[in-house]
Amino acid sequence: MRWSWLVLLAALGCDDGGEDAAPDSGAGGAGGVGGAGGVGGAGGMGGMGGGGPDSDGCYHRVAPADGQEALQTVLIEAQPGEVVCLEAGTFVLTTEISVSVDDLTVRGAGMEATILDFSGQTVGSNGVLISGDGVIVEDFQIKDSPGDGIRAQAVDGVVFRRIRALWSTPESGDNGAYGLYPVGSTNVLVEGCIVSGASDAGIYVGQSTRILVKDSEAFGNVAGIEIENSSDAEVVGNHAHDNTGGILVFNLPELPMKNGERTLVHQNTIENNNIANFGKAGSVVSLVPGGSGAFLLAADHNEFRNNIIRGNSSAGLLLISYLPDLMGAYEDAEFDRFAQENAIHDNEFSNNGTGPQGILRDLGLMQGADILTDGCQAMGTPTGGNCIREAEGLVFANLLTDLVPALGLDYCAEPLADPEDLTPYDCELDPLPGQSF
Repeated sequence: MRWSWLVLLAALGCDDGGEDAAPDSGAGGAGGVGGAGGVGGAGGMGGMGGGGPDSDGCYHRVAPADGQEALQTVLIEAQPGEVVCLEAGTFVLTTEISVSVDDLTVRGAGMEATILDFSGQTVGSNGVLISGDGVIVEDFQIKDSPGDGIRAQAVDGVVFRRIRALWSTPESGDNGAYGLYPVGSTNVLVEGCIVSGASDAGIYVGQSTRILVKDSEAFGNVAGIEIENSSDAEVVGNHAHDNTGGILVFNLPELPMKNGERTLVHQNTIENNNIANFGKAGSVVSLVPGGSGAFLLAADHNEFRNNIIRGNSSAGLLLISYLPDLMGAYEDAEFDRFAQENAIHDNEFSNNGTGPQGILRDLGLMQGADILTDGCQAMGTPTGGNCIREAEGLVFANLLTDLVPALGLDYCAEPLADPEDLTPYDCELDPLPGQSF
């Protein structure tokens, strides 16, 4: 829908206060601001406002005491382009909240001030479900959702700004899978968010195009930030730390969107991603070894540059093809399981690979590396067209030279002859552009 609304609405502010119209005989609650609705007296919910916004840009205000029915009613009856302001305090919710109106802004009083608590949720599979185009959610917290924190499904234009999503129990497989979860969408912006405790990925963007994830923090998740089967993404200025894996760019088989590509990952700090994997058994992410800084899996035409990658015990960056013997067989003739034509350059690596974890340790790998690749031949070359240009002193290793062939796995043909020789990777690819909204 109208993506230009996002630019207009992003300039609006909202906090407590504002004037209401004359009261009616009902109890006030989620009444409109500046219209015929208003705050009432002793019984029923105030009506919807019919005028413009108050001085803070709020068309409607909802307080925790108004209850979840009042909150959902306002979100259903609000008009495109309006701003719904959530007052400070804790909203205790037992059902999924839906946002289906196009070009709507839902704004709290701050990620530590306005809290949507879903710990007692019994209805719905998400905390908040966004299905309207051009929706902005900002300045509030999602807590203890049994499923995904905020899911945006098949939308054109969505902004997650200064949202915190968390689970109170650390490293629990019972936590919801995703904190912020836009999927099947276009024009996705995630900025200034904090996510912790997700049993799959804290910030996940899947099967989407035109994506910008910036200035956010992810910790205590299985995957901190994951871009999966998506194209034309930029991941910049983020801090991914103390996860199982820091920043993942994956392509997986048997998904509607095939062979995502062109993700630019730059100017991030990816450090100390060493917690044990607590993902749900059977998922691909449950196979990510603890100690993974960045992970490129079966993904093509991506660029990792100017990142700080340090203190990740398995590897600073893994460049790996999809291994059916370990990751699961698939039936998908269009799926390309090799990682090809990726550019990795000008990163700052330090203190990585000191103690492999998970599947790498189980396979017998005793020493990790700054960059760990598999050496699969693709595109008729021993490097798959991947280019690596890093400073001297980089620790580079090829997983397949001795380890996987000794296990009898049918992985790929003819790995590199010298597992520590970066010379075949000494090439340069065109830089990827960033994304702007």
